[in-house]
Amino acid sequence: SARAPPEFSNAAPAPLAGTPFGADLTFCEPTRRCLVFLMLRGLGSCMCCWAERRQEPSGGTGSAPLAESLLSSRPSLQKQRQQAESAALAPPDKSRQHKSSSEGRWGRVFCCRRRAGTSSIEEPFSAEGAARPREWGPWVRPADNLEAEWQAVQRTISPEEFAKVMQFRSVVHAKGLDSHAACTAAGSEPHSRQASTLVRFLRARGGDCEAAAKMLQGALDWRRDFDIDAKLRAWRPEWDEGASARVRLIKTFTYIAELGPDNEGMTVILHRHSQADLGGLVREVGSEPLLLYMVSMIEGQFEVARARMLKTGNFLTNFIEIHDVGNYGYVGGYLSRGVGAAAFFKTASPVFDNVYPERLRVCFLVRMPLAFTAVWRMFSPMVPPATKNKIRLKGYAASSWIDEMRELIPEDVIPAFLRGDLASDLAKATPWGGYVPKDALHTFEKDASTQPNAGMR
Repeated sequence: SARAPPEFSNAAPAPLAGTPFGADLTFCEPTRRCLVFLMLRGLGSCMCCWAERRQEPSGGTGSAPLAESLLSSRPSLQKQRQQAESAALAPPDKSRQHKSSSEGRWGRVFCCRRRAGTSSIEEPFSAEGAARPREWGPWVRPADNLEAEWQAVQRTISPEEFAKVMQFRSVVHAKGLDSHAACTAAGSEPHSRQASTLVRFLRARGGDCEAAAKMLQGALDWRRDFDIDAKLRAWRPEWDEGASARVRLIKTFTYIAELGPDNEGMTVILHRHSQADLGGLVREVGSEPLLLYMVSMIEGQFEVARARMLKTGNFLTNFIEIHDVGNYGYVGGYLSRGVGAAAFFKTASPVFDNVYPERLRVCFLVRMPLAFTAVWRMFSPMVPPATKNKIRLKGYAASSWIDEMRELIPEDVIPAFLRGDLASDLAKATPWGGYVPKDALHTFEKDASTQPNAGMR
């Protein structure tokens, strides 16, 4: 083929072959550039959109061969086209995407998407990953659970976010996290290959694949070092049997309960800090059994969510929590009990936030007394900003939250003491919690007949 002259050269223009205009037709450089623009304009594409349009199976019109010929006949334009194609296939740079052709005074003229009012400049990565509606057929679950999970996630989140998750999966694989002990040990889950896990970690880091991979590696390191899977396998039968002194003590003074499924089928958890003596529980049984108790509940929530996802093909991986912080006077030392819980949460909060990120959908903080303001000041620095945005602070009256709760949770799942303000409902509310006496564990060890919630009010 004829050697093309360098850009801005005064050499005679080369003939434009292979076009409907004939093999001998020639154009000067300004005319050639104008024709390229007009061809792309006729196709409804600017230069940076052209590469993306070429990837579409139905892309192209009758003018496509001519535009292709115009582009390929000039190395400089061909290079621009190749750069545009690379940019379309590469992860989007949100700070520069479409910058050269879609921004500025002439952006509306030169960019096809701005002309149509649909600029491709993306919004910042959404933690919620709002899905764009797509047409999917009825859910048919694949036999392989991992494949089924990936299909369910793809059906639920937006195509843009799914592409980002695929990119994150490549980064995770490249870093060798598939062979991490937390993913390969007997009885462990392939966390690095689970689509739902990758979505949560990616959202927790705002779509930054490298930061999310670092967070995931830290979570896997904790799972390996703490040996959480083996400890949970030992803890859960002990909890279900309910015979050991420490389990009976925790069940007696617990302030946490599973209420039932919300409108999406996810488990709702109630925390009654109003009645809790977490410092007393730590003093009697230690931090690890309490951490296992709470982590086991979180893992159980994810197990329910995953089973539902595989059954329905709908991906949902976050939950509703209700935190009752009212000072009812049933258990004394409201402030001292709050201060006593700080040490445990200072250690446990990083585990909840970094190993189980993006698990919270909505958090109701109800019946907040003035005294709770001081407690909240202590705990709020431990709460990630994204989590704070999901917290709904409510006053003492049930009317301040009940309508919002009913939109998310079935009526029969909401306890009576949260549906209204009757003192009789508060007096019967569970879990009761309660002040933990000193040497309570010794009492439970001596008397195996002591049962949870037996005479502890």
